[in-house]
Amino acid sequence: MAAMDSLKRSLRELLADREEWKSRSSRYLHALFDINFTEFITIQMLPWVYGMAIVASAGLALYLTVAAFFVSPWKGIVYLFFIGPGLFLVCLTAVRVALEFIVAVFRIAENVMQLSGITENLEELSDLPSRISLWEMLARPRRPARGARGAGTSDTEGVEADPDGG
Repeated sequence: MAAMDSLKRSLRELLADREEWKSRSSRYLHALFDINFTEFITIQMLPWVYGMAIVASAGLALYLTVAAFFVSPWKGIVYLFFIGPGLFLVCLTAVRVALEFIVAVFRIAENVMQLSGITENLEELSDLPSRISLWEMLARPRRPARGARGAGTSDTEGVEADPDGG
């Protein structure tokens, strides 16, 4: 009984994943044939590009290692443990940096498009500080401070007069 429920749950999840996959593929195809370029598909393609770069870097390192073994067993061992993994990491790092740069450029472009809609509203808000009563209150000239003894005292109370008559 529990196995049947588990199987039903798995089938429901599989169908939900299938519907999500259909939605993603239709969005991708819609964006691919968008003549006005309102959506960017480059960001959606980058995981695939990075996956292919991983496979290509591993293939290059493996090819060079096998070729080095044909030249000499010692050269093959050096390539297997040092040059191959180092080359793999360097290639992957270079691809990763390039792809992150592309992502940053496209995110900046998306943010600029969002901000371009805000600039019209910004002109309306340019006189906002004059409409805020707090700014008006802070802009008023200040009155001199009152004495420390309370409201009934003047500023000269409690100050001794100059004995020379001044």
